[in-house]
Amino acid sequence: MSIIFKSPYPDVSIPEDAAIWNKLEQHARENGDKAAFVCGMSERSLSFAQVLEMAQFLVAGLLASGIKKGDVVVLHSFNCLEYPVVFLALNRLGAVCSPSSPLFNSEELADQMRSAKASAVISHVAFAEVAVRASALTGVSLERVFTLGHPKGASGLQTIEALMALKLPLSALPAMNPHDVVLLPFSSGTTGRPKGVELTARAMYACGARVAALERDAAFMLAVLPFFHIAATMIFHVAIFKRITTIALPRFEPGSFLRAVEKYRLDTVNVVPPIVQFLAKHPLVDKFDLSAINRLGSGAAPLGHELVQAVRSRFGVPVLQSYGMTELAGTATHSSETVFRDGASGQLLPNTELRVRCLDTDVDLSHQEWL
Repeated sequence: MSIIFKSPYPDVSIPEDAAIWNKLEQHARENGDKAAFVCGMSERSLSFAQVLEMAQFLVAGLLASGIKKGDVVVLHSFNCLEYPVVFLALNRLGAVCSPSSPLFNSEELADQMRSAKASAVISHVAFAEVAVRASALTGVSLERVFTLGHPKGASGLQTIEALMALKLPLSALPAMNPHDVVLLPFSSGTTGRPKGVELTARAMYACGARVAALERDAAFMLAVLPFFHIAATMIFHVAIFKRITTIALPRFEPGSFLRAVEKYRLDTVNVVPPIVQFLAKHPLVDKFDLSAINRLGSGAAPLGHELVQAVRSRFGVPVLQSYGMTELAGTATHSSETVFRDGASGQLLPNTELRVRCLDTDVDLSHQEWL
């Protein structure tokens, strides 16, 4: 007999035309001047209206450069304001965005390009040489290698800034098919080499909608986790859903991280266990006013009891753990200040069901049973 656990929360409606682009258009119409993304280093910002306009210009520019629906495009960059613009433009174009780690060397990037069957690369200008070498290893023409992050780009390569500056008119595109694959992240899995995970426009919409339904309103969300990872992809989807300003940091660096938390009076900070360890133990933390924090969210790996207690002792706030995976387009569970337990990953998100089956006996497990 199948034993199916259901979420305690009501289902969230997922429309037939589900696509995060539609939410961006809505916010650009209704509250276009509100900041969508802010660079936590330079404080440069893009409003929802600016993000939409830039993404539309980029769609037109990429089309003119030969990028078309169904093409797989590797996005190779650290967190920056241009990253979500490129992500959203590829989404609307109908291309498949395959995010990669900015720490990859050329051989590692080439491995992902081969696995993804990528026909183009958009790389931060800081990693242009890596992208060029990886393209040579995979037979991708330099005409299909683009840079982002600086208008001058790198010698011999097109830049997304130049494509947007053309301000080409965006010809009528067919409506997005919510069942089209729009994202191809790579998951480390449990064995073997990283594997590509096909995620549809509908799955990514649901990724934002399910979490947004339970998240309280906030002025800002911090993106210190890398955008190429599904957890951070989910964070900026939730922020777009709830019209929250995302503060983007290129990487975790203690000083810039703490300054951002202090400056923007962040109520919630979503991190991973190494950053929880830093917050619990590092003396630099005491030099900043982090009193606005009311909760810490942590995923990617479980936290030990002693570490949770150390954070609670230092900050007096709950540490809310969750469970997710790339194959689930983000998180599957949710903890709140009123419903959480140390060492547990929370309750199932809306629209989520769970089945636990013993592969040896082919029997489903019920409550409070262990494998």
